[in-house]
Amino acid sequence: MLKRFVLWLIRRFPILSADYRARRVKRRQICPACGNSEKVTIRCDSSTGQVLCQCPTCLAMWGYNPVVRSEVWAKLPKVEE
Repeated sequence: MLKRFVLWLIRRFPILSADYRARRVKRRQICPACGNSEKVTIRCDSSTGQVLCQCPTCLAMWGYNPVVRSEVWAKLPKVEE
């Protein structure tokens, strides 16, 4: 019942779900180097703090700034020596 109500609200007011759809990094992108539209490999680089995408055809890499900083949501456990 609640699920139906939420889906009805989203259909009635699409702005409720539009924010999250615009923020995500899409899996299929157009490569800026070769121009192919393929599924790219996506990984997070902790040294630069960016989301890196790599084209499988020409191996070109490009990056995006993440919406949420990685140190906010992913904290590594501290190792005491």
